[in-house]
This record gives sequence, structure tokens and C-alpha cells, in this order.
Amino acid sequence: REFQNRIHDLMSWLRHCSEEIASIELAKNITSAEAALETHQEQKGEIDARQSVFEKVLAFGENLVSSGHYASEDVHTTMQSLQGEREKISQIWAERKNEHNQCYELHLFVRDAQASDSWTITQLALLDNSEQDLGHSLDHAEALMKKHEDIETSLAAQEEKEKALRDYAERLVRSGHYDTDGIGQRLDTVVERRAKLKERSERRRAKLEQSLQLQRFNRDVVEAEAWCLEKAQIANDESYRDPTNLQSKVQKQQAFDAEILVNRSQVESVSSTATQLSDAGHYAAAHIADSVEKLADMYSALCEASKVKGQCLDEALKQQQWLRAVDDVIAWMETVETALASEEQGKDLSSVNGLLKRHRLMEASIVQYRERVENLAAEGRTLVDGGHFDSDGITQTSDALITRYDGLAEPAELRREKLESSQRLQLFLRDIGDIDLWLSEREPRAFSEDYGADLSNV
Repeated sequence: REFQNRIHDLMSWLRHCSEEIASIELAKNITSAEAALETHQEQKGEIDARQSVFEKVLAFGENLVSSGHYASEDVHTTMQSLQGEREKISQIWAERKNEHNQCYELHLFVRDAQASDSWTITQLALLDNSEQDLGHSLDHAEALMKKHEDIETSLAAQEEKEKALRDYAERLVRSGHYDTDGIGQRLDTVVERRAKLKERSERRRAKLEQSLQLQRFNRDVVEAEAWCLEKAQIANDESYRDPTNLQSKVQKQQAFDAEILVNRSQVESVSSTATQLSDAGHYAAAHIADSVEKLADMYSALCEASKVKGQCLDEALKQQQWLRAVDDVIAWMETVETALASEEQGKDLSSVNGLLKRHRLMEASIVQYRERVENLAAEGRTLVDGGHFDSDGITQTSDALITRYDGLAEPAELRREKLESSQRLQLFLRDIGDIDLWLSEREPRAFSEDYGADLSNV
């Protein structure tokens, strides 16, 4: 009877213990999972603590059997049943332990997966928010690339965590975890989202690299355009209209042309870069094409302006040489005009003859100068026909030269007539003087009252 009571107490405790083990549900989070494991382990301690009670009851039963108790067979059967229940509770505990462990491991996996997803979602949001911001300057684009490189560095660091998460999930699946399908699906979500992030990150990098290329291109274009504008001011100035230091200006223009030619490589480099970017499918290909076309037009305009200025300087140099020749003729004409305007007609025949001789030489000189004047007029027409920048001035100077030259004829003729008239006067006066002299020599004889004293004196 005592044996049966003890058996009854132990069997009741075993049923109660089994119910308690089963009553602890699988946790919904990692904290509850840790608590469940701790409680489950306490139940193991309680089971182990009952080990001595089991041994005493079983020893008591063995004594009954060995003493030949009339119910030995029932006692033996009861002891086997007790041992079976004892082993069963250990098995139940072990199985439940495995389930709690798997639950804990699942929540660890879920926690890490959620952390990974949370980071990925944050980075995706950052990429979404900055997708259209590619930088409005080179400094801005470089700053954006630096920020993106930080994201890439973090992404690379997350690779190890993703690999660890994948390995952990695979281990859980290989161990026959009760939520194998859920783990696989959750891992696929993490991997797919991370793959999306990588793809977006690579796309963002490609865009930022194109942005950097664009901003560097824009910088080069701006520098080249600024250079063209600066040189255009020099190429378009009209310093050639000032005849001062023309030879020096020609030399400077030659150096200027050489500088423009040397800097052609800068424009060609920008054009080559534009071609490469366009061929690579750059997102701003239209802007790039417009910019390089504008730069090419500016450079062509600069070259043309410099060419025109060089031509104008050559024209100015020819004009200067022509004007010097014209000035020589004008200086000669001024001398002639001064001589023709003279009122001096000689005081006597000798001085008149001298003046008339010089005048005739001057008239011969005027005739000789006609060819020179005509040649200068022809040279002027050549400059004008060649599109000289000062065609009007050359025409006026040439016409004035011819008019002034032609204006010498009448004063020369008048001067000659006056001198010839003066010569005739001096000849007349000379003849009168000779007659007066002759008369004066003979007058004493004509009025003499000496009629001779004798025939021989008469």
C-alpha cells in the first residue's frame, strides 16, 4: 500500500511536469525566447532533483519483489511503468528544449534579418531622395561622390554580415528547423532587397561619375570660353587705326596668332572629351553637344577676328608706307607752291633770267612728278580695291593729292608769264639804258659850239 501511494505521487508529479513543459509556448520575440529557455532549464533542475525520490521508490519496489511479496508481479509492472514515464518526461523535456532552442535561434535570425533590412531600407531611401541631385558644380559633384563612397564602404562592410546571416540561415535549415520555409523566405527577402540596393548603388555611382565628367567638361568649357572672350577683346580692337608703332604691333600680332594656334589643342581636347561622353551615352549629351558647338564657334570667330586684324595691320603698314610717299610729294608741292606764290620778279635782267631759269626747272620737275603722283594714285586705288579698312580716307587723300598736283599748272603758267613779262621789261630797260648811254656819249658833241678853227679841225 505504501509503495502504491509513492508510485501514485510520482506518476501525478510526472503528469503535472509534462503539462508544465507543454504549457510554455514558443516565444514571439527574443526576450521571451530567452525567458522560456530559462524556465525550461529550471524544469530540468526540478526533474533532476526528483531523481533520488525515483531511486528510493524503485529500491523499495525491488525489496518487495525480492522478499517474495504476493503482489510482486504487479509491483514489477508498476516499476517498469514508472521507469517508462521517467524516461518519457526526459524525452519530452529534451524535445521541447530543442524547440525552444530553435525558437531562440529563429528570433536571433529574425533580429539580424530585420537589422539588415532596416539598414538596407534606409540606404535605399537615401538613394531615392538623392536620385535627382547630381551636383550643380564640380565641388558639389565631388562632395556627392564622397558621400556615395561612404555608402559603398558601409555596403562592403555589410557584406560580411549578410554572409554570416546567410550561413546562419543555411545552418538552421540543414538542422531541420521547424520554420525552414519561413527562414528561406525571410532570407530571400533580405538578399533580394540587398541586391536591389547594390544595383541602385551601382546606378547611382554611374550617374555621379557622369556628373563629375560633366562638371569637369563644363569647367574646361568655361575656362576655354573665358580665354576666347579675353583674346577676342584683343583680336577685335582697332589699334591698327593708330599708325604709332605699327611694326611693333605687327610683331605682337604674329605672337598673338601663334598663341591662338597653340591653344587650339585646348579646344580640340574639349571637343574630344565631348565626343567620348556622347559616344558613351552620357545623360547630358545634348547639353554637351551644344556647349562644344558654341565653343567651336567662339574659337572660329576668334581665329577669324585675329586673321582680319592681321590683314588690317598689313593694310595699315602698306597705308603708312603709301602715306609717307604721299607726304614726300606733298612736301615737294608745298615747296613748289611757296615758290609759285612768290612775288619776286627780279630787279634786273640778270636776276630775272635766274628766276626764269629756276622756274623752268621747276616746271620740268612738275612734269616729272606727274608719273609719281599717278603711281601713288594707282597704289591708293589698289589698296581701296583690296578692301582696305580706311578706303574712304585713302580715296580722299588720293583725290586731294591729284587735285593739289593738278592745281600747280595754272600758278606755274602765271608765274612763268609774269617772269617772262618781267624779262621783256628788263630787256626793254636794258635797251633804253644802252640808248641813253649812247646818247649821253654823243650829246656833248651834238650840242658843242666848237665848229673848228680850220678845215682840218672841222
